[in-house]
Amino acid sequence: MISKRRIQRFILYCLTAGTVILFFSGCTPGSKNDSLTSPSEESSGNPMLSEACCANFSMLTDPLTGDYEDYIELYNPLDIPMNVAGYQVADSPEKKERFIIPDITIPPYEYLIIWADGAKDSVISDKTEWSPLSCSADFTLSEGERPCLFSRKGEALESVMLPAEHKNISMTNIYGTWIQSTGTPGYLNEATYEYSPPTLAPPLFDVESGFYEEPFRISITAEEGSSIYYTIDGSLPDQNAALYTGPLEITDRSGEPNRVVSQPNTTRDRSGAITDPVDKGTVVRAAAYNEADERSEVVTGVFFVGNRFEIYREHAVLSITADPDDLFGRYGIMVTGPTYDAWVDGGREGEEPWPQYLTSGARTERDACISLWDSSGNMILNENAGLRISGKSTRERAIKRFSLYARKIYSGSDRFGAPLFGGLPVHCFKTRAEKADMVAAALAAGLGIGGLSAEPEKVSVFLNGEYYTDTWLREHYDKQYFVNHEGIDKDDLVLIDEGELDEGRPEDLEEFLAFIDFILSHDASDPTVYEEICRQMDVEGFARFAAFRLYLNDRDWSHEKNCRVWRSRKAENRESLDGRWRWFLNDMDGCGWREDWAEANPFEQNVPGTDVTYQDMPVLADLMENPDFRALFVREWFNIMENVCTFENVQPLLDLYEIEEGTWDGFWYAIRERPVYARQHLMEALELSEEELAAIRKPAQDQKESG
Repeated sequence: MISKRRIQRFILYCLTAGTVILFFSGCTPGSKNDSLTSPSEESSGNPMLSEACCANFSMLTDPLTGDYEDYIELYNPLDIPMNVAGYQVADSPEKKERFIIPDITIPPYEYLIIWADGAKDSVISDKTEWSPLSCSADFTLSEGERPCLFSRKGEALESVMLPAEHKNISMTNIYGTWIQSTGTPGYLNEATYEYSPPTLAPPLFDVESGFYEEPFRISITAEEGSSIYYTIDGSLPDQNAALYTGPLEITDRSGEPNRVVSQPNTTRDRSGAITDPVDKGTVVRAAAYNEADERSEVVTGVFFVGNRFEIYREHAVLSITADPDDLFGRYGIMVTGPTYDAWVDGGREGEEPWPQYLTSGARTERDACISLWDSSGNMILNENAGLRISGKSTRERAIKRFSLYARKIYSGSDRFGAPLFGGLPVHCFKTRAEKADMVAAALAAGLGIGGLSAEPEKVSVFLNGEYYTDTWLREHYDKQYFVNHEGIDKDDLVLIDEGELDEGRPEDLEEFLAFIDFILSHDASDPTVYEEICRQMDVEGFARFAAFRLYLNDRDWSHEKNCRVWRSRKAENRESLDGRWRWFLNDMDGCGWREDWAEANPFEQNVPGTDVTYQDMPVLADLMENPDFRALFVREWFNIMENVCTFENVQPLLDLYEIEEGTWDGFWYAIRERPVYARQHLMEALELSEEELAAIRKPAQDQKESG
């Protein structure tokens, strides 16, 4: 018996492989383009262009890079294997330079994913349980382009127009008709759901978001002939939400029960729930629908009413609005999750499941609307963005930190519109309040070893209108950071995060690991070996990086932990873009600077998770075998001690971040007294006499005096 699936596929094949090939595109399902060509004599055995996507955000990863990338999907509609070697694809039917598909055979009724990732060398990945057969192409896709499939002779067989980017929405071929739908890369297109983009104008509030002394009413208007639906709990409104029939009363809701901070399963032990009422604003989200089921984008307004909110006018305020189900629902990113909850309800018997909030990465990113006011009450940011939990330790806390991302799929831009961090274009920022890390990063500014800036104003965060925490806004290491600070072309960036590839290609990580292995397996005291290390690595920067962390008694780092290692793949005649590996500071919360840390010898502390001391830490200890590197390290140590981490430099930062004397268990004492002990610790670790120390320091002192 012929299966239903085979019949469906045969019908689909007949529709796309006939004597005239039609092309469908655009936002409206069923709209058609003119045919490009008549089919060639090969058409009886042609693959089908079945899907194309420029907004793959969390559907399927390239097995080689681990990234969510643009893709073109080809389908074999025959019941025999089909070799597609020599067929061509490009981002436009007019493109003369095309990607030629290598020697690949698609099994019957199966798929080939062509990752449009810009790779110069195409690599074939075999089909696995989790990933379809795939290869990489040397171009990328963008909205408005028309990816096209060509025959072996270069004749255009089929193309489709890519509409405006929407998260995880592809153009999908369903029985010969192209529609926008939820993408199904490597799977049956019939399993998709049709997507209708917003076409109506968004509703309008007659009152702006912000702070008000007295209760008031807001009116919402929309296009004539449409109905308005709204919510006040942060959820996305649809036609099941409340129907707007007249002005809404906006009052101080602070006395109402908590909905955010009272969630019980945001920690393993259920200890973080706050039931005493916290301050609350009102979040109104609205969307318009008409009788033709056309809809608008969702608009969000945030309103704070009453004198109690005067205290928040002394600093910045950040409002984050997200659907409660995305945060606290069955698959919410902030909760332990149903598997863990069932284990708790069952008496915690058996192996403890993995809490859901520990999951990270792009698949955990949720849609959000963020609004930011400065201390003068001016709204400087109001746009849709992506929301994730930030950091590792924060996931185990009831009050979590967040990363916020600007992307075209949310706001039409991959840069936030607010003048953050000195007015630089920012792709991502975080909510983070570890003051030791912020002070350390500020001290490191100008040293050429990174360090993430913080906005000087404290910010109160409201989540779905409910007070959540006080914190500071921080930068984030991503492509845009290195474009801003180092002037690198984003396509040339290689970034390693704790031994894993963050930006770049697999061969970049292989090169880095091979370089580390070279250091560990060779004698750096050999001038030839050290010369090769210097050729591949910024040794001056690494000496400064290590000296800075050790001087501040940071006890939570290594050559791969809590740091970023980066380089420019294409070497340029500029210092930081010379192609060498460079270490940048990240997460210096370990600099608690308690009173006893002024006297503690950092070289004798153990590297976290090991029984190895920092004096014997791999890479640093290997480099210390070379006298030139030891001299570098000594000079950097004294520069940090005498010119960087001085009390005169630190005190303004203590005032800025509201660190009062008497806090941090004696920090004020520690930072004053640290130089007395730091000099001795260095001499003991490197086994230096006073004469040897003086000889090493003399060149630097001479240069300083002559300068």
